[in-house]
Amino acid sequence: DPQAYQDDWLHDVSQSAIMQARESKAKRDSESLHTPGDGHWESNDDIIMEILNVLRLRETVLTALARIGGPKQKSKNKWANKKAKQKGTDADDSGKEAERKRAIEHLPVLADQAMARGMADIYEETHEQFVRQMRIAGHIPDYWIVGTPIQSSTAIAVGASPPSGTRADVDAELLGDLDELDSSHQ
Repeated sequence: DPQAYQDDWLHDVSQSAIMQARESKAKRDSESLHTPGDGHWESNDDIIMEILNVLRLRETVLTALARIGGPKQKSKNKWANKKAKQKGTDADDSGKEAERKRAIEHLPVLADQAMARGMADIYEETHEQFVRQMRIAGHIPDYWIVGTPIQSSTAIAVGASPPSGTRADVDAELLGDLDELDSSHQ
């Protein structure tokens, strides 16, 4: 074998070391598959729910990517930038920048995963169309308030009582007030 000299380093490696390396690689691979938010979604609905947490009203995946990845707004006044850095707003900006980077990396992964699963129009559907699909499927309850983060489909129990401070509580309180007004006028 003319290229046998390239395999010389393997003579010092034992069979048990090779097996141990295989086992540790398999363990790392299985852990990475089951890390939430790392690309392991049970269903298409889970992917849509994560996409909904990034999209704004009347926004598609494409417009969200343009919004998130758009050019940064820089101040024309360098003195104002220097003054803002001295006041400590830089920590706020770095947190927002990290969130923006996470979203710009995560959204295309979600859309590609949806495309691979046969959802060909993932890039054209709007936030409202996704919400309608999830409401029909029963993954978004009626008391959900637009703009609040959506839990994954496995964590939400449709038909469960709404948490306090939601639209349903406000509606119930208003109905109670109306009943009191009716009874006081009679």
